[in-house]
Amino acid sequence: MPGRIVKKISSLFGTDAATRLFLAFLVGFAVYVAWYAGVHYPVGKTRSVENDFFIWYVDNAEHVAQGGLLAIEDYKFNPPLFSFALALAKLFVADYFSAGKIISILSALVVLGCVFILVRKLFDSKVALATTAILGFNKYFLLHSYYVGTDMMFLALTCLSVTLLATQRHNYPILICAGVAGGMAYLTRYNGVFLIPAGIVALVLSSFPGVPWRLFIARGFCFGLAFFFTILPWHLFLLAREGKFFYNKNHLNMARDLLHLDENKDYYWKFIAPKYDSILDVFRHDPVKFFTSIAENFFSHLGNHYNHLIPEYLGIPTALGILALFWCVTKIEINRRERATYLISVLGYFLLMCLIKFEARYFMYMVPFYCLALVYFVQQAVSLIPWERWRAAATSAAFVGITFYAGWIGVSYQWEYARSCNTEIPKIGAFMSFMTDRSQRMLARAGNIAYFSGATFQYFPLIWEVNDVVEYAKSKDVDYIFFSATEMQVRPFYEKFIYYEKHIPGLQKILTWRQRRRYATIYKLESDDKPGALMRFNRGNFETPRLWEEFVKKTKPAQKKIVTLEGLLFVPEEGEYNLGFSAKRFKVRVDGDTVLKNPPSQTSFSIQPVKLAKGFHSINLSFEASAKSVLSPGLFWQTPDGKKSPIPRSSLIFTRVDSSTSFN
Repeated sequence: MPGRIVKKISSLFGTDAATRLFLAFLVGFAVYVAWYAGVHYPVGKTRSVENDFFIWYVDNAEHVAQGGLLAIEDYKFNPPLFSFALALAKLFVADYFSAGKIISILSALVVLGCVFILVRKLFDSKVALATTAILGFNKYFLLHSYYVGTDMMFLALTCLSVTLLATQRHNYPILICAGVAGGMAYLTRYNGVFLIPAGIVALVLSSFPGVPWRLFIARGFCFGLAFFFTILPWHLFLLAREGKFFYNKNHLNMARDLLHLDENKDYYWKFIAPKYDSILDVFRHDPVKFFTSIAENFFSHLGNHYNHLIPEYLGIPTALGILALFWCVTKIEINRRERATYLISVLGYFLLMCLIKFEARYFMYMVPFYCLALVYFVQQAVSLIPWERWRAAATSAAFVGITFYAGWIGVSYQWEYARSCNTEIPKIGAFMSFMTDRSQRMLARAGNIAYFSGATFQYFPLIWEVNDVVEYAKSKDVDYIFFSATEMQVRPFYEKFIYYEKHIPGLQKILTWRQRRRYATIYKLESDDKPGALMRFNRGNFETPRLWEEFVKKTKPAQKKIVTLEGLLFVPEEGEYNLGFSAKRFKVRVDGDTVLKNPPSQTSFSIQPVKLAKGFHSINLSFEASAKSVLSPGLFWQTPDGKKSPIPRSSLIFTRVDSSTSFN
């Protein structure tokens, strides 16, 4: 049995030279993307698909991991399959972000395999090799091969379903597999519903001529049942939870894209979206604009596809290739039905997506088609050369040249994209994880900072005054507020959170980031436990109450001063400790050696590994204190067993407090 399975899989790919080159390309692609994702994609962009990932999918995956499949909670816009896959992948890696990258990488490999099999069936191995190579280097395909989100997983399941329908004999096991794959695509993203008409058309095309109608009906019934029973448990869950079999809130996204795209996004979701209860409400609000927006999307999508999804300077040959592909269906008998099946699925997806605005990731299903069109045009153009030897050489040279050109564009785009990633987020989060946990809440515009900090995410409200934000945070029992220059691009009225040097009532600035033209700040809400500065958790670490009072007095100077603390650090066991501290300027010495410091123009915090022997060590801590200073929440460590905490009273005793105007 295993031998038969291997033989069957091998027959799908073939054994010729082009196939062997494809398999080698697939291995190289996997290695490159895995390396790039691990080294150059530490978190991605704040206002992008990762925001949905951390706010929705990670939260759902955590509920699933802790309470089972029925524990999922946030399902207003998204079906559950990606969250289930994320919870499963998390079993094999350290965090959900890595799990999301693994899902995307594996999905990309499935897409490349399906596209190769599909194009090989529709044309030949050489066309399939060139198409998949150009696809693999497409800048958006390459990006989403490691990008965390549903896009690549949805594309993989969609391509699998269509490939099964277009390339295999329509026996009942194949139809069941195609229906299940289609249902799983729908459970990943609801726009997978386009596979229902696409699948029916595929079955119609495969049933003529000479095939009885009853056989067509049976095949269609088989495919439809497999799709229906795959999605049925989810809709029964929605019926039990919400009282609606097809419950979701995607009509709100449609309302914004068709009727309110000019409105500020935050304003729309706060004030306009609650007015719509169904897609019928969206249509009734403005029927004329509803249909004119769809028509406008049709033409604007064509332009955006031409300008974004196709490599630069290759738009015209790709467009000619699209026309040639549709023409060949009407004129060429070889694989005519299979080609028509695929082309109709592409057309059906494009028409469905006219209901929403353009975003490159929404149209990933179109990218393999454009790659095929480009390759097909080149093949047809070169076929006009009358000499066979020259024709073969020109074909190979054209395919190799276009592949290298697409590769240069795709890889260059990834390196440019890496510069725009919010690489500070995991670094800030790593420091904040010393003092936060899931019981504490962090107010932020995006969910990634809370995830990496270990806190619970609380969405930043659309409130116009900073003081009102503070009151809102208190009403929601928020512990920390994060704001950065990235968020300020859409909330410019909050720039006070970043650039205002004076004290904001109710807030303590405990961390700043000032690197690579990026600015970010974390505030802690003030409590009655004044002054809330250094050693907030460790008052008892001062040898005498008088020493504590002296420290409090010197950390609240009218002018800038350097406060110095001296004492002893007790290490309970030998090993490597990560020490963490935050202040505007600081220096921490252990046994006379500087182990922590920061230039004032960069980050306000530092984390460093230090090897410490068991027993007592001298410690000297100097930091800037003034009305404009960052108020440190404490001195922290991570012990060799991985536990993060403020250094406890049993391990830290300060015996002297001093102040000066400069560092020693």
